[in-house]
Amino acid sequence: MKLINILRYIKGYVKFTVSGGFRERFINLCNTDGIRIWNVVPEIGQIHACVSIKNFRKLRKIVKSSGVKLKITEKKGLSLFLKKHRHRSVLMVGVFFIISFYIIMNRFIWFIEVNGTHTVSHEEIISVISNYGVKIGAYAPDIDSISAGRYAINYFDGRLLWMSVNIKGSKAVIEVRDYVDNHKDTTYGEPCNIVADFDGTILSIETINGDKAASQGSAVKSGDLLISGVIENRDMSASYLEARGKITAHHNQQFTRIYSKKTATYKIMNVNKYTKLGIIGLIIPLDFNNKDTVFSYTEFLTLQGTRLPFGIIYETNAKEYETEEAFSLLHAVDAYILDFYQTFPNTNILENKMTVKASSKAYKISSDMSCIDFMGVKSEILVEK
Repeated sequence: MKLINILRYIKGYVKFTVSGGFRERFINLCNTDGIRIWNVVPEIGQIHACVSIKNFRKLRKIVKSSGVKLKITEKKGLSLFLKKHRHRSVLMVGVFFIISFYIIMNRFIWFIEVNGTHTVSHEEIISVISNYGVKIGAYAPDIDSISAGRYAINYFDGRLLWMSVNIKGSKAVIEVRDYVDNHKDTTYGEPCNIVADFDGTILSIETINGDKAASQGSAVKSGDLLISGVIENRDMSASYLEARGKITAHHNQQFTRIYSKKTATYKIMNVNKYTKLGIIGLIIPLDFNNKDTVFSYTEFLTLQGTRLPFGIIYETNAKEYETEEAFSLLHAVDAYILDFYQTFPNTNILENKMTVKASSKAYKISSDMSCIDFMGVKSEILVEK
């Protein structure tokens, strides 16, 4: 739940409905007089909204000026809640301390989970990642998860392809993808060199077969020799073999696609989310929901894999209504993201700046990326007979 919602709940607010008269004028007069209203939902013949209890008293003049009818649908606020349960002060104090304990404890990392690797031990990954602040007892908001993942990838020097550190409440989930070695077979093909297939800076180079022709930290251009398949023998003769190796490099990459515009009428969902606190079967509403719940899920605090008897319940309800607004840009971005990840399935993207340019008929979407990729393609060895 956002901080502003907590502050509104503490101060108290009113849910109301206005109908008839000049409803748009009512909204404009509220803005002119500096009366803050939120969650404005227009419907046929009426408008739903919320206003603080302090500002609600100022609406009387605006109601008369705009000719609308105002009806209170619900009152919310901490003062109202405490007044209703004033005879249960001990229970309220206990609930307050439990909520405070839960919120504070949920801001620290108590569990670390590693998924998706079979080549590097989980203990080694946890040990390395702890050097960047991801460890038991760490304050979760201070963790730079992106930098921690990059640090670990560089540390393991090509043994891992990709790593993501995700903070989920009091748990840090480390998702890892192993590098798949495509050179496990013992048979060799035609003699060849390995050359660079793009411009970049070499981060790591491991020779499996052949002679290393470049070093870590070298800047190379497309076509430069990386691993040579020509071996010089002691008798000054040369042997030719298939060069093999594993090279990673940092480089800049651009990806551009053009998508035509599509316009149509859509049914969209007006979604409202509500939060409740569940403690040993007792449900305490942090947001009040009088509408039908479309779906809900609960996040429980766990201790060493054991679920504790309290957690946060998230409920969502939604309502369909017609809109004439075109969603062509959303379709274009969705198609672009699909094309992007199909084009770069194994690329470790460090930074991505995406731009969208619109014309009368199409969208041009581009990404300027700083990334780490595997480098190297086979190049035929030309031998003069």
